[in-house]
Amino acid sequence: MSITIGLNRTGHAYYYQMRVGSYRPENIQEKDRYPTCSIMVWADIMINGRTRLHVVAIWTLMGQRYIDEVLLPHVRLYRGAVGDKYVFMDDNATCHRTLAVQECLDSESIQRLIWPARSPDLNPIENVWDALGRQVACRNYPATNKNILIRALTEEWD
Repeated sequence: MSITIGLNRTGHAYYYQMRVGSYRPENIQEKDRYPTCSIMVWADIMINGRTRLHVVAIWTLMGQRYIDEVLLPHVRLYRGAVGDKYVFMDDNATCHRTLAVQECLDSESIQRLIWPARSPDLNPIENVWDALGRQVACRNYPATNKNILIRALTEEWD
């Protein structure tokens, strides 16, 4: 019998149990370690460091909330610390591409990196999220609610 363990794109742990040479559906099981927990987090990574992990309070992040919760309190701060050479890279999500967001970035003199939409393989933070999800999934105690999941994520991040 062989066992494959991994994480899916949302950070949920799964494993497959397979008999050698058998790929029948009854031999494949998915185990979701966080069936009731799902949160949205934001962070900024740089060559020489990273920001603190920010937990977005409400799952849906629209343009104005993105400005209020991420751009103004976090991105503007780090752009000020880094200076004129700061280049901001987001993941091209819809809420990041609104006119209000672009006007905010322009008014704060924050330069945005231009790159193709729907290209997570080009965004280095996707590798960071993958590693963070793997570390949380490897813990001895699974997160059973949002508070435990937030604590696990912040402990692994810090």
